[in-house]
Amino acid sequence: MRYHRSPRMFRWRHWEELWRSNLPDLETAKVIAASTIFVAIDTEPWLDDGKNKDNREASEIGIAFLFPTANQKGPAPKPPQTLDETYQRFSISSHCVCIRGRERLTRELFWNQDTENIASIEPDRVEETITNILQTTQQRASSSFGSPLTLTLVGFDLNAEFRILSHQYPRALGCFTSWVDIQELTQEINIVPQAPSLRNTLIAFGYEPKFPTCTSRTDGHSAGNDAMRSICVLVTLLFFAPQGQELARICSRYHAGRAKQREHLRRNKINMKKSDLFAKSYPMPREKYPFRAKVILPGAYFQVRPDPGILCEYFLKYRPVAAGCNRTQEFGGWICLASLEELNAFVEEVHGLEDAESKATWVATSQYDPTVVPATTAAELDEFLKQKSIAEIAEKTRIRQERKETKARDEIIDSY
Repeated sequence: MRYHRSPRMFRWRHWEELWRSNLPDLETAKVIAASTIFVAIDTEPWLDDGKNKDNREASEIGIAFLFPTANQKGPAPKPPQTLDETYQRFSISSHCVCIRGRERLTRELFWNQDTENIASIEPDRVEETITNILQTTQQRASSSFGSPLTLTLVGFDLNAEFRILSHQYPRALGCFTSWVDIQELTQEINIVPQAPSLRNTLIAFGYEPKFPTCTSRTDGHSAGNDAMRSICVLVTLLFFAPQGQELARICSRYHAGRAKQREHLRRNKINMKKSDLFAKSYPMPREKYPFRAKVILPGAYFQVRPDPGILCEYFLKYRPVAAGCNRTQEFGGWICLASLEELNAFVEEVHGLEDAESKATWVATSQYDPTVVPATTAAELDEFLKQKSIAEIAEKTRIRQERKETKARDEIIDSY
């Protein structure tokens, strides 16, 4: 996640000093590595039957610390290639905070089997627990190190973490004096425009393609593991000189494969009829699709002909009911939702959202017009369309009846 002067994805005014204290590049991170504790935070969303309950809520929070004593040990000729090896060669502490009542049926095993580092906390005590972990660890490390140490927040694409922390646990953010997104640091050595994922970066740095913590029925990652994986990437970037060619090769292969899968997955994922997809036009008629948003990704273009299915795929989690694409190659079009409430939530979240691939920022605007359809919910819209259909049928019946009566009168007149 890139630093923006005025981000729109989350609240930041009450911790503006931290937001402005973004480390601009890898060299700056190396400079402060001897006087700060890098704290990787990762969150797993709270899911309800596979759907996001609230994008500002978490079911798990992972915390991993990289202490500056790692600098004193001196890096070995080869970087570590497993989580355990990184843990043994560098001064690292790893934790996983699970929130009660939000457990997943199946989950990735926590890489560190030390149960003291796994906490199950009531929702109303999460902020207190996280803040206590941060402050206690900082105090102990500073005492051991012999001088005060600051805390630097890190993570791999911190968008979700900032959103959750700023809305639910702002006290935890107050513990940090600076931050940097590790994904942005990897872009300094990446020679392709696509932003690398955490998994692809680890593979490029020599880690295993599949993690031993994943079972055959794993439902998502462990936040504690992903925080540790973020620290592993940071260790390689700080203390070794990773080459960008391998990362570029893996990213290119991944995105090429992803593009091939889209055409196949789109038909399965988009739960709408073919008649609800409109090429080079907004969904029509407006009475049927009143809850409409215009979306544009400036600087991005359709690689082939404009396809509403490709556009719709980007917003599947919002459960769109229809989509239309631009007449031009500019990547954008119209997304229709089921109700006004869903439309407003969609615009609020998507507008200003950074696209992970192109790094451009989405522009989303509502085109709802209450003068066209007074309905605001799906039920009201169905009733409106039903009554409109009944009225149209009645009008057509009346017109046909009038024509019959007129024809009958004309025949009577002609008979005279």
